[in-house]
Amino acid sequence: MDLDQCRKDINSLDKSLLELLAKRRTISRKVIEDKLERGLDLRDPAREGEVLETLIKAGRKLGLDAHFVTRVFHEIIEDSVRSQESFLQNNLNPSTEKMLCIAYQGVEGAYSFLAGEKFFRGQLDNCSFEGYKSFADVVAAVETGQADYAMLPIENTTAGSINAVYDLLLATKLNIVGEEVFPVQHCLLGIEKAPLSTIRRIYSHYQALAQCSDFLSRLKNCDQETYMDTAEAAKKISAEADPSQAAIASEEAGRIYGLKVLKRNLANQRENFTRFVVVAPRPSQVDSRVPCKTSLVLSTGHHEGALLKALAILDEHKINLTKLESRPMQGSPFTYIFYLDFEGNASDPKIQEALVRLSGATNYLRILGTYPRERHDKTRPSTRSRVPEKTDVEEEAAPAPAPGEGTAPAASGNGEGRNLTDLAIKPEGTILRLGETELGGSEYVVFAGPDCISSMDQIGAHARQVSECGAMVLHGSCLEASDSPFKTRRINFDLLDVLTTAGKDFGLPVMTEVESVLDVAQAAQLADLLKIGPRNMQNFSLLEEAGKTGRPIVLCRGLSATNDEFLEAAECVLVQGNQQVILCERGTRIDERNSRNTLDLGTVASIRQMTHLPVLIDPSRAIDNSGLVLPLASASRAFGAHGLVVDMRQNGNENPGIDSLTLGFDEFSKLMSDLYN
Repeated sequence: MDLDQCRKDINSLDKSLLELLAKRRTISRKVIEDKLERGLDLRDPAREGEVLETLIKAGRKLGLDAHFVTRVFHEIIEDSVRSQESFLQNNLNPSTEKMLCIAYQGVEGAYSFLAGEKFFRGQLDNCSFEGYKSFADVVAAVETGQADYAMLPIENTTAGSINAVYDLLLATKLNIVGEEVFPVQHCLLGIEKAPLSTIRRIYSHYQALAQCSDFLSRLKNCDQETYMDTAEAAKKISAEADPSQAAIASEEAGRIYGLKVLKRNLANQRENFTRFVVVAPRPSQVDSRVPCKTSLVLSTGHHEGALLKALAILDEHKINLTKLESRPMQGSPFTYIFYLDFEGNASDPKIQEALVRLSGATNYLRILGTYPRERHDKTRPSTRSRVPEKTDVEEEAAPAPAPGEGTAPAASGNGEGRNLTDLAIKPEGTILRLGETELGGSEYVVFAGPDCISSMDQIGAHARQVSECGAMVLHGSCLEASDSPFKTRRINFDLLDVLTTAGKDFGLPVMTEVESVLDVAQAAQLADLLKIGPRNMQNFSLLEEAGKTGRPIVLCRGLSATNDEFLEAAECVLVQGNQQVILCERGTRIDERNSRNTLDLGTVASIRQMTHLPVLIDPSRAIDNSGLVLPLASASRAFGAHGLVVDMRQNGNENPGIDSLTLGFDEFSKLMSDLYN
């Protein structure tokens, strides 16, 4: 078959896929109509999970990996949920036939413009967009009837809250009727491809400059100038055609104004999002089946416990607070107002009761709006459905204990001098959210990846295997090689970029090791978890620096450390304010010629009785026989471990010294099957 015929076949298949997706959307509309008549919930998570598990199994038989099937299904479900929510909302808030005008700050290509296009994507044929110079002008356009809606950025995950918008929300009588969380991908734009060293001036909005401060600090002989908007800055660069000038804006703005992308992904944080609110003259009703938020503003008396009493009312009514922001009250020095977002519908009787009580505990209270929540919970297949099925019944081992079975935590040990790690502080145990899973609960969490990262192809293959076999966290060392065991190794951040990219591609949180205090802050911006190895367990400077980050810290026990010394090291992290510490047992040193160390499962059981912190095992460095990983992992579950760290290799028998410590891809697949089937 020649290339032209292949392309024709692909085009035909793509058209068929679109027709099937359109047909599915039509059927999903009929489903919501039936649910509306019968008073059923919008979503059925149990059915969604069953459907996804069935699709994963069917996809494997067709040669499709679980990660690909899951991503496609998530997109389809997202579209279905949005379509059904739109149907419910249109029933409550009938739309008019007139053209809608959406006001935003900036010019075409600005992030507010792009977020507006995304929010109104289902009715773009009925919308026009009008740019204004300032946020105040945007609000005024809706207040005076020149526009029907306004897009206002309210907070950014890198630069924080946008205070000018918060102040406008207090002053205006407009209502919040929607939200859009938009991924911000800053690019450096110029009139021609040129080395960064030739750029002498960069223009952008002050928020964008703040979000890209790390990149800008590395440029030499280059000035920064704030501009009214990112897209306006791009427009200016295009008009002036000066190759020594550049703008920080979206790639879409570069396309609109004919600019070249000089560099992508400039933001300090890899995951950079801006949350926009949509405001309108009148509040909108939200169907009780649609997950939603309510935003309000309040002020309390200036006396002891006033704010605490107000927040306690929300706690009593089991209302989940998602945002709390304070701002100075204009005209009243050192008096503050508070902006709150919480999950729930203001028309819900439980919420109404809470708001009545809240009004009695505050000096000022105003609801800014109730609106559909932008982010939906993704359907999550069970770990059992993602691991490969066993193919050789004769080799099946006895079933491993279910997660959470085995030794239950007992009373705390003495732990003299320790407070924050003690089990009595949190008898229910610490549970940490890692991507789509939780560590510290009933689920046995597997961390897997290569011992060292060498290339994008290598880590990409490992990430695919980790995801396909049902493991939950991708790990890999990015430390540079050292000619001496006494030298502190630094992180190769190019390799860490490769690791985090692979993790993002396959939806996996990533863990990497740090040894230098100088690397901690930058590594914490990229990796989801930081590991401190056994030889640094008592490197208190490193522990303190790690404790200042907001990342979970995996702390490995030193080869000769006692349990008390292990927990004292964890205390050093906790006392800095970081309560996300994970203990990792890697073995103790013994006088045995056939093994460097031995994995002490007794320590796992003992530690579980002393602390609320989650406990992992890492047998790869505690034994010289990869065939023992499975029995040790199975045994560790009975002793109360919460998870396993395992090293993998893509190719076998190339380095016998390393291969004896790691699992090949097929061995890892069998390990996961035996653990969960």
